[in-house]
Amino acid sequence: MSHTEQGGTSRLNQGLGLSQDRESSLIRLDSQSDLNRFLVGQSKRLSWLLRHGALREGLEMDEAGWVRIDTLLKHVDLDLDQLMYVVRENNKARFELSGERIRATQGHSLDETSVTQDGLEASWSIFVSDDDAVIWHATQFKNLDSIREHGILRGSRSHVHLAASIDSKVGKRTGAPILISISVSKLRAEGYEVFESPNGVVLTRHVPPSCLVTVRDTRSRRSRSRAAQKSQKREV
Repeated sequence: MSHTEQGGTSRLNQGLGLSQDRESSLIRLDSQSDLNRFLVGQSKRLSWLLRHGALREGLEMDEAGWVRIDTLLKHVDLDLDQLMYVVRENNKARFELSGERIRATQGHSLDETSVTQDGLEASWSIFVSDDDAVIWHATQFKNLDSIREHGILRGSRSHVHLAASIDSKVGKRTGAPILISISVSKLRAEGYEVFESPNGVVLTRHVPPSCLVTVRDTRSRRSRSRAAQKSQKREV
């Protein structure tokens, strides 16, 4: 850890009113695999707390999802150095820092946290695009009929998660082979504004069927054939 990082962490400790015994050196684990397991486990815990578990855990959160770092540290098995490390190493930048506060950038449950759609949207940027731009949603083949009839629903999340491009690393489910393109201009014409979170996820409250443009099946011919055979067997 550099002197700059040490100094920044110490200043943050002081600003949060944390005692020196809350500070520690960075994580020392025996192997890279141990480190990877640590990062995955702690990222999942942080994601659950900041997206879904705030009310259940008694974690005070504002309508945009922000919580004080010193308050969060009482709910996790981490010290400040370790928390900063987990946040920095998250490969999808799921967490955002602002002064002495932290939040998940998106993905909140409305029923399990204090966030509101208005509060989140006020903290995000309006998605900037050309008039003919499309954004993307990845899903499973079994969901297509429902999507064609009802559109893309947000489910328990505050917003529908979308991707700015077909090869985006954020905003679409890993391993979902059906890619649906969506018209940004049609969404806005239907009254649904489109936003972008700090880590590049595109968000809107709902995607009506009228805004769907194309459906692309990325499965191999063999995979599609197997799926069709399974479907036929179920029908029989």
